[in-house]
Formats: sequence, C-alpha cells, structure tokens
Amino acid sequence: MKKTGMWNLTGFGKKWRLMLVTLFAAGLLLAGCGSSGSSDPGSLKDPYEAYGVKRGGGELGFTLMKNPPKVIAIQPVLLQKPYHDDASLALETMVFEKGKSQSFSFDLELRGQDGKAYPLRGTVTMKYEGKDSGDLFTIDTDAYGYATLVRKGLYSFEAGQHTVKGRSSSFTSFGNGSEEYLSFTLGVDKKDADKADGSLGIIFCKIVGVKR
Repeated sequence: MKKTGMWNLTGFGKKWRLMLVTLFAAGLLLAGCGSSGSSDPGSLKDPYEAYGVKRGGGELGFTLMKNPPKVIAIQPVLLQKPYHDDASLALETMVFEKGKSQSFSFDLELRGQDGKAYPLRGTVTMKYEGKDSGDLFTIDTDAYGYATLVRKGLYSFEAGQHTVKGRSSSFTSFGNGSEEYLSFTLGVDKKDADKADGSLGIIFCKIVGVKR
C-alpha cells in the first residue's frame, strides 16, 4: 500500500467528519423550528408594537382576533385550576403559520386545597386557523386527570380520561394585568363527569411575537 494513498484517505476522513458536524448542526436548527413550524422567531415583532396597542390596555386580544397575524409565536407558561396551586409550564416557544399545527405535552402534579397532590398529564395539539371569525386556534386535547366536580356546593374530584376536540382559544389577563395571554380550557367530557365545572384546568400561553 502506498503511503500517499493512506494520507489522502485520512485527509478525506477529516473533511467528511467536518461535513457531518456541519450537517448535524444544520439539522438541529431545522429541528428546532419543528416540521410544522415556520419563520425564525427572531424575525417576529412584539405583538403590542406590531399592532400599535398599549400594553395593559386590554386591546390586544380584540385586535388580533379582528386582524390575525400571518405568523404567531406562543409559549405555554402556566396551568391554573380552581382550588389548586398554579403550575408553571417549562415549554419551548412554538411558531405557527396559518393552517399549521404543533403539539406539546405536560406531566404535572397539582396540589389541591386539601393538601393532596393530583396528577394531570396530557398532550395538546394546536392548529393556527388565523381567521377573523373569532377562532385563532382550534385545540385538540387528550388529557388524564381529576375533573373538578361540584356536589351539594362542595368541590370533590373524579378521575377519568377526557378527550376534548375542537376547543377554541380566548384571551385573558392574569398577574399584574399588564400582559394578555392566550388561554384555553382542558374541558371535561360531560358523559364521564356530570355536573362538572367543565375544566381539568386552563392553560395560558404568552404571545412571544407576530408577523403581520
């Protein structure tokens, strides 16, 4: 075997390894966007600035519903349930174009007013409709947890698998009221939980950015 051939093969191997590293890095960037994602979040504008509305003025939700952005980035940040402690959601920002869907999952323990911890886990698929008909998103939920029930004016709990289809979004403010959040309910299946308050919890999503 000629030494020159061995050296050429070694040099090719270094170049090939460098190429693999480059392709791997590019793959990570693409994976971060998601197969149904869209634009780079860095190219999006603050929603209040993009629509020229005052932060804390309570106008963002109405404005977005009336004139939906072409692209919207949201981040699920909090789950609230009546008579339970709030649960923070450490989830990544999701970027949506119209007609695109993305999913996220959660696995939580919510502490109730009785001091006990109650499990709540599930997967939510959000499709960005981007229509001015009032539904920015349609929500499909497959969650397992304890539905909050009212019996004789008192709250109790009932376990069950609850699947919710076609839930729409709404806007609300919480905390100091300076930020409006997209929110939707993890509703219960009435056939499994009669006289329920209709909720396994409410998920709040921060509106990170938009592109009009």
